[in-house]
Amino acid sequence: MKLERTIFEIKRKSLHILLGLFFIITIYFDVINAMQIFLILVFGVFLSLLCKHHRVPVISKMLDIFDRKEHLKTFPGKSAIFFVFGVLVTYKLFNKDLTLASIWVLSFTDSIASIVRMHYSERKKVNKKVWFPNMISTLISWLGALLFIGPFFGLIAAIGGSIAEYLEWEINKNSVDDNFIIPLAAATSVLVVRKIFNM
Repeated sequence: MKLERTIFEIKRKSLHILLGLFFIITIYFDVINAMQIFLILVFGVFLSLLCKHHRVPVISKMLDIFDRKEHLKTFPGKSAIFFVFGVLVTYKLFNKDLTLASIWVLSFTDSIASIVRMHYSERKKVNKKVWFPNMISTLISWLGALLFIGPFFGLIAAIGGSIAEYLEWEINKNSVDDNFIIPLAAATSVLVVRKIFNM
């Protein structure tokens, strides 16, 4: 059972990373803009509503493979929809480089932390190892974010996103989708540091 859960989460998070890379590449090369991202979001919401009440060829099958069972009955494709929503809001609020860095942080912070955290999910929260998944995800997020905003601000974005992911997991337990919170936290962290130190 535990192995099946691990394989399921790896499949979900691999799709999560691929979705992030899709937006990074298309935004970087100016293939899509805010309006097109918005249309993707609207189409996703439409499909979610449709799949909630009907079996849709291909889409419903993909949801069976990648979506959590509790979401299939209440909000099919919830994570993907909030992912696109987070990308859209970040795109509208911040400049291109910061947006790309924040999407990278979103793509890898949640994915890596979730997979590693499964090994510690049954431990007490006071156990220092609860931070280990976020340390790993912060490192990987930083390695990508630095390509867009440099090593220092890349680290700030990675830390900001990782803290948001950890707090969402620790406090809300998925009541608020971190796919929306993480990119905003990453980008806002950079802006706050720039403002405070006039950088």
